[in-house]
Order: sequence, then structure tokens, then C-alpha cells
Amino acid sequence: MSIKKILKGSSILMVGQLSSQLIGLLRNSIIGHAVSPEDFGKAAVFALVISLVESVSEMSVDKFILQYKFGSNKKVISSIHFFYLIRGFICSTLIIFLHPVFLYFFDLSEAYWGLYLVALVPLIKGFTNVDFIKIQRSLNYLPLLKIDVGCQLAAFFVVYILLKYIPDYRAALFAILAQSIFYTIYSHIVSAQSYSVIYKKLFLVKFIKFGWPLLINGIGLFLIMQGDKFIISKIFGMSTLGYFTALGILALMPAVIISKVLMGGLLPVYSKGNYYNGMLIDNLPYIFSLIYLIYIFVFGDFTIKVVFGENYLKPDNVFVLFGIMWFFRLLQSKIVIIEVSKGNTKTPMIATIIRLLFVPVGFFLVFITRELYSIIIAGILGEVVSLLYLFNYKNRKQKLCHL
Repeated sequence: MSIKKILKGSSILMVGQLSSQLIGLLRNSIIGHAVSPEDFGKAAVFALVISLVESVSEMSVDKFILQYKFGSNKKVISSIHFFYLIRGFICSTLIIFLHPVFLYFFDLSEAYWGLYLVALVPLIKGFTNVDFIKIQRSLNYLPLLKIDVGCQLAAFFVVYILLKYIPDYRAALFAILAQSIFYTIYSHIVSAQSYSVIYKKLFLVKFIKFGWPLLINGIGLFLIMQGDKFIISKIFGMSTLGYFTALGILALMPAVIISKVLMGGLLPVYSKGNYYNGMLIDNLPYIFSLIYLIYIFVFGDFTIKVVFGENYLKPDNVFVLFGIMWFFRLLQSKIVIIEVSKGNTKTPMIATIIRLLFVPVGFFLVFITRELYSIIIAGILGEVVSLLYLFNYKNRKQKLCHL
């Protein structure tokens, strides 16, 4: 596979991710300026609930389709559709079952009914047609671009219209629902293969064998990225939760773009064994990591002020600490992508478990210091140790290859 094709595919993917994330950021900016930090915190809770159920059921379908030799086979796709339907029903039930738990940690007051509405989201997305993913095996990301950007536009227009009539958390809540409906419908439009559902034990076993470490990885990532919100809400209140979430979004957005571009652009290349050992491709993850860190330090305060306003601009270094944490995460991208391309999903899982061990440390520091930034410091320590583990794993593997 030529470097020209790799860079072309990565460029399309980057444009799509950048457009999608910017539209999402603009939507959050409108919400942030229109509602109070407390209402922004309530909107964050609904997004957190969706993130929770997706994390406890995420088997990395897209990575399996790209990595598995017969990932584009119709029976494989149809078997995944069967799994999606079962997952959607279970996740919706889980949200309803955990309703009292969410109300204990988050002061939703009159907004409690939103949890029942959010429970419809996984049920709707259970009917997604994943056939559009297989075309990414040839580095064609246009269908993915259309879906991602289209979903964000649908949510944006819902928020823009509803905020004129109901300027509170409800606008964000209905936007989440609209986004899931659009995603499901449009996945059928951009897929070349018609939707079908079959039960094939052979494919499901392969799928689960590949995906269970990534499922553990996803649950761990949820606890690492979202678990702190339960404690923050309980200790500091919904207003501080809204502030913490807003800054987290700004730091996360460019990191997500970089991660998806690297995974989407390099995974098909590595999976086919066409590893291009050139200076640019070889160091692309590290170059993007450095660019990200420059953004955090140079444009941080300006971005916060423009996107969310001066109410979110405080001298507590929370945003900078978020950036440092994600910088160390991005440095791990190359090793993770290479291992996933070989079907080794256990190594990324172990790295996530290492990060997860520092979550209780963050909780302990918050209880002791009563300072918001202390929970992010624990996250940074977790990322550093995880990075050291991955580099040590890589070096040991190289030594064994030379024996």
C-alpha cells in the first residue's frame, strides 16, 4: 500500500473527524452560553449514561471488521447485526435498572425523566447497519465521514432550534436522541449491502474472542474518563461538574480526532502487513502528540473563553492538566495500533487496567485535598505508568525477535 494512498485516506478521515468534532464543539458552545453550568452538568449526566452503556457493551465492531480476514463477508456482517440487537435491548434495560443509582450520585431533581428517554438510544442504535464499515479496508472513509458529520449536524440543528423555546438541559437531551435516530437511519443509506440478521455461532465466537479484551478496555476507559464525574458531582455539586465537563470536552476533542485518524488510517495498513517503515509514517503518532500539546499551552485560555465564556476561565490549571494527561495517552497510540492490527487486544487492555489502578488514587486525593485538579494528577500518573509498560513491552518483544 503506497504512502500516497495512506496519506489520502488519513486526510479524508481527518477532515471528517475535524468537521464532526468542530460541529459538536459548536453545539456544546451554544449550550454552554445559553444555560447555567448546573444545567450543563445535567446535560453531561445524560451523555455520561450513554457512554456508560456503550462502554460495558463495546466489542469494537469496526476494528474486528477491519482486522478479520473475512470481515467484509455478508454472514459476518449479519452476525454482528444480531449481536447489536441483543446489545441494544440489554443496554436499554440496564439504564432503567440503574435509574436509582444515577439519582443518588447526580442531583437531577426534575430532570430525572430524561433517563427514561435516554434509555431509548441504545435500543434505536441496535438496528444500525454496520456494512458501511467494511469499505474502510481499502481506506475509503467517505461513508464514515457522511455519518459522523451528518449526526453532528442533526444534533446541532435540534439544539439550535430548541434552545429558543426551552433554554435548559432539555435541548441537549433531545439532541442526543436525534443523533441516535439519524445515525441508525443513515447507516442504512450509506451501506451497499441490505440489512439482514442471522445467528452464526462460529462468527460470534471469533467476534467475542477478539472483542472481549477491548470490552474490558472500554469499561476501564469509562471509569478512567467518566468515573470522576460521580465523585465530583457528589462532593462539589452540579455546577462544578458542568465546569469540569466543559474543560474536559475542549481537551478531549482534538485528542479524539488524532486518535481516530491514527487508528483509522494506520490499522488497515498494519493489518495487511504493509507496514511502511518511513520516517513520516513511523513517527506520525509522536508528531500529532506534540502538535496537541502545543495547542493546549498556546491556545488553551483563548479556546475556553471563545467556546464557553469567561465563567469557565479559572486560574486552577485544570485545562492544562487535562492536556498533559491526553498527551501521554496519545504517545501510546502507535504501539496500541500495531498490536490491535495483529489481533492482540490484550496488551491495550492491560495498559487500561494499569490506568484504572490510579482511579482510586484520584478519589483519595480529592477527598484529602478537596481540590478539583488533584483527580487529574492521578490520571496523569496512570498514563505515564501505562506508557512505560507499553514501551517496555515493545522493547522486550523486539529483543525476542532478534534472538
